[in-house]
Amino acid sequence: MRLDTADQLLCYMNETPIGPTFRTEVEAFLSETGIGERKFGSAAVRDPSFVTKLCSGASPRLSTIERVQAWMHANKDALLRAAIALAQAERRESSAASSPEPGAQDTPAAATAKPRSEQGSAIEGTTPAQAEPKRFFSQREAAALLTISTRLLHHFREAGRGPPFLRLGSRTVYARDDLLEWAWAMRHGGTPEWT
Repeated sequence: MRLDTADQLLCYMNETPIGPTFRTEVEAFLSETGIGERKFGSAAVRDPSFVTKLCSGASPRLSTIERVQAWMHANKDALLRAAIALAQAERRESSAASSPEPGAQDTPAAATAKPRSEQGSAIEGTTPAQAEPKRFFSQREAAALLTISTRLLHHFREAGRGPPFLRLGSRTVYARDDLLEWAWAMRHGGTPEWT
């Protein structure tokens, strides 16, 4: 049965329709987790335009709605942890950029220099907090973003199954976009049922 048919029956019986509640639930999930609409649709029902169709009034089958709700329930905690880890990493990056270097106060030039938070960044007229988000992550930060252990991330890298990485001297770093793309490639889900 399609959503619009179910809602018509519920209205006829003086019951609350499912559609508005489901749409609100999806919007709240997207807002809380920070996941994009296309990634959400791809992961939940293998249809990147699922949210667009839903918001424009399309009527999925009730079985699709059940699968989406089950997927949201199963993945909400992991996505929230990833969003929190990313926000914390960005805050650490921002605070590290705005705090003075250790020992910098020992030099006479440092005593007259403006604090970093008042200096412009490489982008003229912006402060470090206004610059774009961090692009590269250490292994520890990458593991936190993916909500896995650094040991597991290292194992994936050694086995050639992990996200792409860069060697910068002796350091291994991961591009944020590569991490997110690799994580989404690991998703599992069903096929959408639109009529």
